[in-house]
Amino acid sequence: MTLVISVASKHGAWQVADRRYGSPASRSFLATKICRLDTPDSFGLIAYSGLGALLRQGKTPFELSGWIQKTLRGRKMSLDQTVVCLRDAAVKRKIASRVVNQTHLFQWVGFRDEVPTVESLGTNLTMQQTNLRNKVQSTKKLGQSGYGWERHETRGSGVLIATHGSGQRYLRQKELNRLIKLSNEARRSRDHARRVDAYLSHLVKTASRREGNVTVGPECVVGAVPPDGGGWHQAFDGMGHRCNSGMLPTLANGMPVDDIIKAMLPILKPHMEESLKALREGRKSPLLDEDALRNATESIDDEPDDAFPN
Repeated sequence: MTLVISVASKHGAWQVADRRYGSPASRSFLATKICRLDTPDSFGLIAYSGLGALLRQGKTPFELSGWIQKTLRGRKMSLDQTVVCLRDAAVKRKIASRVVNQTHLFQWVGFRDEVPTVESLGTNLTMQQTNLRNKVQSTKKLGQSGYGWERHETRGSGVLIATHGSGQRYLRQKELNRLIKLSNEARRSRDHARRVDAYLSHLVKTASRREGNVTVGPECVVGAVPPDGGGWHQAFDGMGHRCNSGMLPTLANGMPVDDIIKAMLPILKPHMEESLKALREGRKSPLLDEDALRNATESIDDEPDDAFPN
């Protein structure tokens, strides 16, 4: 139960997901359903729908975006190989059997070999469920064990918009047309690209209101990827205001980047603060404890692990 919107154009790629889990017991928990996923031949974002509430019901909140990261960490694979690996892990853990009377989906958006692309992997996958618009080129591959795998690419001035989840029925065509217009205007400046972030937040909040705030929450996280790489993410509260989003689970060619940053911060932050203090006082800056930094990063687990927590 969620709403995922993916946008791909030559001017950038965006993805938004609401932060609601369907279980009433987990309403106070704000989920992060997006993960940054870069491979040797691609860079982009991956989100999911139709899974979280069933995997968490009655238990401590468990981020499936974190499961994606742990499943794929330590594996330097192409995007195609990554999708197959994710499918195999989903089959192994019998995710489909946990989903009753609905589909579940993993959706990646970004640039594959410099081409704006949307990749979808899920159960009962159809064109109606991915709801693609302005599709210029499309290929479809069938997976195993009930999983479908679709790739959609756009070239030139085309814009792909893919939606999924229980909230997609509450989006209107004129709103998606507006989203296309804004994504094309992103070429002008970074500020114009940020307007896409805000509008995606507006669409999630609007869908939540139309749906009755039952399975789609008004809060969301938006991720953005420019065509030249890099990117940003931003959380929005239920009023559409920007708020602290923390770090996204991030994989770069199999490297768990956010885990590395989290391990290094306790060492780097006080060192930077002390260095700035020394600079103001005219003293020599302290040396960085490289041994502590090395020990912290060496302790990071970079082995694949697709197990669910008990």
